[in-house]
Amino acid sequence: MVDASPKIAHKADLGRYYKGIPIHAATGLHEAVADLIAAHCTKGSSILELGAGSGAMAARLFDMGYSVHAVDIDASTWACPHIPVQELDLNKEDWPLAISQPFPCVLAMEVVEHLENPKGFFRNLFKVVRPDGLCVVTTPNVLNARSLSRFLKKGQFYCFSPELYFKTGHISILPYWLLHLFAQDAGFQVLETHFVGRLYSRPLSILKNRLLSYWLRSMRPREKDMFFRDDEAICCLILRKNA
Repeated sequence: MVDASPKIAHKADLGRYYKGIPIHAATGLHEAVADLIAAHCTKGSSILELGAGSGAMAARLFDMGYSVHAVDIDASTWACPHIPVQELDLNKEDWPLAISQPFPCVLAMEVVEHLENPKGFFRNLFKVVRPDGLCVVTTPNVLNARSLSRFLKKGQFYCFSPELYFKTGHISILPYWLLHLFAQDAGFQVLETHFVGRLYSRPLSILKNRLLSYWLRSMRPREKDMFFRDDEAICCLILRKNA
């Protein structure tokens, strides 16, 4: 059973690991985000990772040649003694005051859906990234085919339900277009929107989801700088703070 206490509800062991460190995220998300960071951030850059969990992504970025500073609400499961970690509650309005300096890259992966004030979180992100710096923000994609099908059947979205409210701490349902508006209101430019990660592992489920995705996508207008993939488990934004 997952511990649903406020501090560690987001740290379920999903059976996926990086060098023995649990990955608390959808299949393929860490790998996809690592590729995006490598494409946008110079090796050796400093990265602030918010909501760093047990350290799997921080360790991956460290191995890629980045200097990582990690933040999480609870550092009791931190498994990377070579990477500094700082305990912060991102629901507190003044948490940026505890960050010693702005960073050229800030990563908030599967964080914003846990927060009481997502719009305020984007304003705070703006304070901890350098001018011309980048932010990478991800959250469950509630508009994927599985999610829309679930909504029609049960009135619930992918990764959001009364049960998951307590088990995972997912409390804020955020479609990509609302993330865009929050980011732009905070002063960011939305550079790219990606949909990454896998929903299913069984071939038949993958095929059914892919066909439903194609059908739904045919009815959506094609938007600039949107890069759809068949599974569409997670929405990933690349943001820039203009100088």
